[in-house]
Amino acid sequence: MFAWLYYDESKDRAFCFDCISFYHKTNNKLNKHTELSFIVDGFNNWKKASEKSHENSKMHVNSIHFILSINTNVSVISLLSKQKIEEQKNASTALLTIISTLQYLSQMGISIKGHSHNDGNFISLIEERCVDVPCLRYWIQQKNNWLSSDIQNEILEIMSLNLQRELVQSIKKSEYFSIITDSTTDISSTEQFSLCICYVDSNFEVHEVFTGLYNTPDSKALTFFDTIKDILIQFTLSTSNLRGHCFDGAANMSGKLNGVKKLIENVQPKSYFVHCSNHSLDLALQEVARKNSAMCDTFTMVRDVSNAILESAKRKKQLAKVLQNPKFCASDSIKAADTLKKTLLSFKSNEYFEKILNTVNLNAEIYELESLDDTKHIKKTPK
Repeated sequence: MFAWLYYDESKDRAFCFDCISFYHKTNNKLNKHTELSFIVDGFNNWKKASEKSHENSKMHVNSIHFILSINTNVSVISLLSKQKIEEQKNASTALLTIISTLQYLSQMGISIKGHSHNDGNFISLIEERCVDVPCLRYWIQQKNNWLSSDIQNEILEIMSLNLQRELVQSIKKSEYFSIITDSTTDISSTEQFSLCICYVDSNFEVHEVFTGLYNTPDSKALTFFDTIKDILIQFTLSTSNLRGHCFDGAANMSGKLNGVKKLIENVQPKSYFVHCSNHSLDLALQEVARKNSAMCDTFTMVRDVSNAILESAKRKKQLAKVLQNPKFCASDSIKAADTLKKTLLSFKSNEYFEKILNTVNLNAEIYELESLDDTKHIKKTPK
């Protein structure tokens, strides 16, 4: 079992051959690490044989190093240094593998953690990479293996700061910049404030840098203004080089008296306000839709159809089958619409649905399809 183990039948005791050799070659010099039970007296406490770990003792390790130094003509210090260098090399390889794994998951937008510390995409990918990086398997079995959540967050923060430094250097080369801001609430009703920095490089190419999402306690103009200042300070950018600010037309953002627009212009009058084009287009489409009855009916019908399908797992499954069927044709859509019409009538009045039905039949005539008959299978619903 152990190459160093020597058993003396006459004494019924076990000895360590390597330690005995080291003991005699050093002229029987004893130290605090010397274990006489394996050298002079012999070991015979067989009840505790499984608990005794002589192989990992300081005495045995020193004996092995001494014997190796004699056989190879290399000093013990050189052997220890070589072993230490190898351990440092493996540790460096393991750390670089962990960093590259975190970098890949963050770049792909893949979740890192699982339900517990021992599962998740990060741990699974690390275990898979042990096949290509053999020293990683030994490293992750150690207690301090740099896989804790705190270490992961620290590495991600360091990568984030390095990326920010590179972006700041690019922005400062162009000297002048502008900002685009917006805010919305997420599914947990938490206010999320976003900020992008726009600049033009030496090749006259426009760049938009997304700085991140920031949680704000409220949606007041002063809160957003203070958040903008803090972000610019974090990026070591001065408001004296700010030449434009763009956001939507909400009162707290573009208000002429107390909005973020006014607060920015008070600090930097040279910054020009631009109303968000996407928001302007959205407002224009809303106004057009309100004035056009056909558009209102179309959007209402699309909303009702989507709600009718999404509210039922059975209808969602039927829709998936229809979309996956390559033989699906217009006649099948008429049958599906007839079934859907019955569903819609369960929560809409007949008078309202007649308007939608007329629109559907009108489109059916245009595309030479069979029109829907609302008198064959549908009963009048009470008002």
